[in-house]
Amino acid sequence: MKLRKSVIVSLSVVFAILFFFAFGYVSFITYINWPNGRTIAKNLKVTQEWSEVNIDPPLTPAQRVQEINLRIDNFKDDPTARDFKIKLSDGTIIEPEVELYDENGTKFVMHHSGFVTKWYDDIVFSPGHSNQFTDLPANRTFTKLRIRSDVPFTCDQIYWRDYNPK
Repeated sequence: MKLRKSVIVSLSVVFAILFFFAFGYVSFITYINWPNGRTIAKNLKVTQEWSEVNIDPPLTPAQRVQEINLRIDNFKDDPTARDFKIKLSDGTIIEPEVELYDENGTKFVMHHSGFVTKWYDDIVFSPGHSNQFTDLPANRTFTKLRIRSDVPFTCDQIYWRDYNPK
């Protein structure tokens, strides 16, 4: 009887430990894949004309890295592609232009700087020029975003990320 009780207690302890490891693993994976950032716009049709989005409340850089991310209908990043182009699922190449404006009307051009691939695929735009990316000034607030593209597309979501790389 004592042996049976010891086996039951031991199995319970082992299952409890396995449960907590599994729960911790799932929680960690969910945490690193959870979208982070502040949504600026949703379901925006981007055309050849500039679309302006007023940002309220304004954005203020507080961390080391700032980005504008676009989540686009029909976009799936191809990590095997040897180019840095933004291709929609039908093969159409798009080149969005993104500008961020501070409270004084100063323009900061955002450049395509990469992709985010999690359970979604986003296109990342960073401040600076081409391969010379910079931080946005910390003493400014950003009140307006402008976006356009020669090839129209629909943006499911535009969001701001302000973070410290790990």
